[in-house]
Amino acid sequence: MKANVRANLGLVATGETAVDGARHAASEVIQAAQARFNAAKVWSASGKATVKRGVVHSPFLLLQQQREADEEAATEEAAKVVRREGRDRNKEYNERVLSEKAAARESRRCRVCAGQVHRGGKQWVGCPCDAFLVSPWCAKLMDAGLALTEHIKACAGRVRSDSNSERESGGGGGRRGRQRVALHQT
Repeated sequence: MKANVRANLGLVATGETAVDGARHAASEVIQAAQARFNAAKVWSASGKATVKRGVVHSPFLLLQQQREADEEAATEEAAKVVRREGRDRNKEYNERVLSEKAAARESRRCRVCAGQVHRGGKQWVGCPCDAFLVSPWCAKLMDAGLALTEHIKACAGRVRSDSNSERESGGGGGRRGRQRVALHQT
């Protein structure tokens, strides 16, 4: 009798109403369907049609089409490899150029203040070996004279042998080279 009363009142044995039980069952069914759909979605694959539907095809022609498709895919893969190698070469070249520019910039810095970079001009003072440059602003300082003197003493043998070979070969190094040699000899 209690079961009949609960059924007439819409109560389920778990303490929920019949409407709540139906909602719960429906949500379980929907969740299970969604899980099946997601599992099927993972396995679905895309592709391209190789033959037309509704037409009888010769197996020899199908094999030939497959070979052509495989060759096309292989050539495309080879082209991708070539492009990738080209990009890698360009990247290495650009990195090398940037590092060379940075090294050249550092070698052309003023050895006294290290703030100025030689970009041309006749007023820069330096050693003929081009390893020691002093900006016109720093050349007036006593520190520049001391540093330049020390450097000239350190590279004196190397500079003399280079200037002798220049004189023998007839290369003067231009006006700038003569100014630096003159600075070195004085």
